[in-house]
Amino acid sequence: MPEKTSSNYSEKKPSKWTKNKIGVFWTKKSSDGSQYLSGKVEIDGKEIPICIFKNQYSNGNTPHFQAFKTTKSNEE
Repeated sequence: MPEKTSSNYSEKKPSKWTKNKIGVFWTKKSSDGSQYLSGKVEIDGKEIPICIFKNQYSNGNTPHFQAFKTTKSNEE
């Protein structure tokens, strides 16, 4: 009789991507209608809240996006 295999999530080995994940982000809209990313990264066991905005002044070799450490009071 063939051995049964289970598809329970708890029995699967985490993928390389799951093991290497250090953060999560959600898309949001600011009061002026522009979109940004809001989320957190975990470094050395410490969660750091971050917002990422498109650089409106990107030109040549300047970054296309900028990330900022945030608190709840300055998120918008």
